[in-house]
Amino acid sequence: MKRNFRSAYYESLGVERMKDLEAKMAFETALGRSHLDAKELKKLSLRFGAPPQHRELIWQVVLNVLPADRELWQFYCEQQEEHYEDIFRAATLIGFHPSRPFRSEANAGDLSAKNVPRNAVSSVQSASTLSSLVSSAADSGSPGLFGGTAIFEDINLHMKDLQTRSIAVLSALACFLHVSLERLPHPTNMLPLCRLFCAVCQSTSAAFWCTVRFIQSQARFFPSNELRILSQATELSRHLTQQEPDLSNHLRRCKVDVASTVSVWLDNYLAGYQSLSLDRLCGIFDRLIGVRPDFLVCASLAILISLKSKLMAVHDGAEVTGILSCETDNPEANSEATAKRARDFYHQLGPPAVPGSKPPVTPST
Repeated sequence: MKRNFRSAYYESLGVERMKDLEAKMAFETALGRSHLDAKELKKLSLRFGAPPQHRELIWQVVLNVLPADRELWQFYCEQQEEHYEDIFRAATLIGFHPSRPFRSEANAGDLSAKNVPRNAVSSVQSASTLSSLVSSAADSGSPGLFGGTAIFEDINLHMKDLQTRSIAVLSALACFLHVSLERLPHPTNMLPLCRLFCAVCQSTSAAFWCTVRFIQSQARFFPSNELRILSQATELSRHLTQQEPDLSNHLRRCKVDVASTVSVWLDNYLAGYQSLSLDRLCGIFDRLIGVRPDFLVCASLAILISLKSKLMAVHDGAEVTGILSCETDNPEANSEATAKRARDFYHQLGPPAVPGSKPPVTPST
C-alpha cells in the first residue's frame, strides 16, 4: 500500500486525527466498490484495524465467508444459513444439550440417513468423538437452550443471548470439524472463540462460518494444534529474551516456565484472556485474521511486556504464575501503547521456525 510522506510524517508525530481521517477514507474507498479486494482489506486492517461498523463485513470477506462480488452475497448467505442449520440439526440429533453431554454411541448409531440432514450425513459418524468435544463446554451453557429436555425443535428460534448463541456455534463447530480434531483448540478453550465471533456477527450462521474459516486459516500452517501452541509458545519465550532480557531473567529466577504458562493464551487465540476488552480483542483479530499466525505471538508478547512492572515486583513463582494466568486484572493490555507494540513487533521480528509453515508476506506500508 503506497503512503505519501505527509501521512507518514503526521502519524510519526502522533497526530491521530490525520490517521483516523486517512483510515476512514481508505476503508470507504475499498468498501465502496462492487467487487471488494480481500488483499487490500487485509492490509488496511493490519495498519488501522477494521472500523467497528464495517468489521463483520470485512471479516467475512477476508475469511472467504462472503465472495468479493456483492451481487453474490445474498445467495451465499442463504446457502450458508441452510448449511449451518443442517449441521446444527445434526448436532442436536446426536444429542447435544448444554445441560448434559452427547447421548451414547448406541443412540447415535440408530440414526439413519433419512433422519439426518442431507449436508450433514458425514458429520455424525463419530458420536463419541463429538461427545468428548462438547461435554466439557456444555456445563458453561444456559440451561434449557433447546427447550427443557427436548431436542431443539425450531431451528429458526431467535437466540439473542450471547452465551446461548456461542453454545450453538460450538456444537455445530464440533460436528463440522471432527474429521480433523487434532487441529482444534481444546474444547474448554473453544467457547471464548465462538463467543467473540457471535459478538461481532449479527447472525449465528455468520458467526459459525467465520469461526470455521478462522480456525482453518490458522491451522493450515501447523500439522496439529498441539504443535501450533508449542511452536508459538517457544517463539514467544525466545522473543521475550531478546526484547526484555531483565524480565526474562527475573521469570527464570522465579522458576516460571513462560512458554508453558502462556500456552493457554495461545490455545484460544487470546479470546479467553479476561483482561482484554471486546474492542481491543477485536483489534487483535482484525490483524490476526488477515495475516499468518505470527501476529498472535506478537500480541501475546506485547501483553506479557505490559505486565512487566507487576511481574518484576513479585518474587514468588506461584504469584507470578497467578498474574500470567489472568488471576490479576491487567488494564494495560487494553492500552494503545500495547496495541502499537504488537504491530511494531509484527513488522520487526523475523519469521518463526515452524515446521511446514510458509514464509510470511509482509504487508507494504
